[in-house]
Amino acid sequence: MEPNALGLSRKLIAKVEPEANIFERYGVSSYLSLLAISVHPSMRQRRILVILSRCLFTLGRSRGHTLFITSGTNHYSSRSAMKAECECIHALAYADYKDDQGRPIYNPPAPHTQIRILASKM
Repeated sequence: MEPNALGLSRKLIAKVEPEANIFERYGVSSYLSLLAISVHPSMRQRRILVILSRCLFTLGRSRGHTLFITSGTNHYSSRSAMKAECECIHALAYADYKDDQGRPIYNPPAPHTQIRILASKM
């Protein structure tokens, strides 16, 4: 994966998702996953995440999925997802995700202190 912000984020998600034991927890063989979304600051507070989630649920159901998974790297987007009926099934504090020298890879300002794996049955 590329050593940019998206590549580092994907690497973190690839570590955290298996820790959530999604397949065992929900007894499914597949799920629909929203990997990343970014909303321009001028478009925030317009329920864009909720609207997109509803569209994804419709798409997922039409393809036979019964579970929706997303990762919340941002405190506010995680909170929005939980308001949209997603539950937090696993979390990892950014302070605990370290490089080979023991330094945290991410150090965002509060309240962005952890990545969350969020799930919702469709």
